[in-house]
Amino acid sequence: MTGRLAASLAHEINNPLQSVIGCLGLAEESLAEGDDEDLDEYIGMGLEELRRAARIVSRLRDVSRPVASDDGSPTDVNGLVERVLTLTRSQVKDGEIEVVRRMADELPKPNVVADRMQQVVLNLVLNAVEAMSQGGTLELATWYEEGRDVVCLAVSDSGVGISPDLRPHLFDPFFSTKEEGTGLGLFVSQNIVQEYGGWMEVESQVGEGSTFTIRLPVRRQG
Repeated sequence: MTGRLAASLAHEINNPLQSVIGCLGLAEESLAEGDDEDLDEYIGMGLEELRRAARIVSRLRDVSRPVASDDGSPTDVNGLVERVLTLTRSQVKDGEIEVVRRMADELPKPNVVADRMQQVVLNLVLNAVEAMSQGGTLELATWYEEGRDVVCLAVSDSGVGISPDLRPHLFDPFFSTKEEGTGLGLFVSQNIVQEYGGWMEVESQVGEGSTFTIRLPVRRQG
């Protein structure tokens, strides 16, 4: 249990640290180009990601208590997507990946902890980028399903796809198809989504790409 906790913590901290590296790289580019307009934004985002890493460490004292749904607040899912795309701009650019947005207007706000849901979106986007080593298209879409009262977010890539025999194990802890993978990204992400009464689904075709879809209850009050 100690080893698994350490591996999980290392994985959770790695994402904001990678985001800080990306923000500092963007800030360095802005300085080199003499463009100070976005410099404050990149530095501010880097600082917030470091604070997020600190909050992850502080949650260790509550590791035996799952995050309750009432710990969150109404969260703009479209805003989370835009923030993640900013944090991963360097990886997307270096990977020669085209980003397509299909974001719904006036999207209801599910009650979640924004930090944790951002971690989920970041995991999915980074996985999608890694699946397109030869470049490709990254599509992010949001919509509202009124019948089920859920907000949906889909992350799609045009990468290598996932073979049918591997799909049943994608959300298993410590299962990874990558040599340096921890096998915790999707496992942690699924747990976070489930904490708020949501669920994740995956569709994939080998050689054509994959789509991971998150569905989150809106949980309107009143």
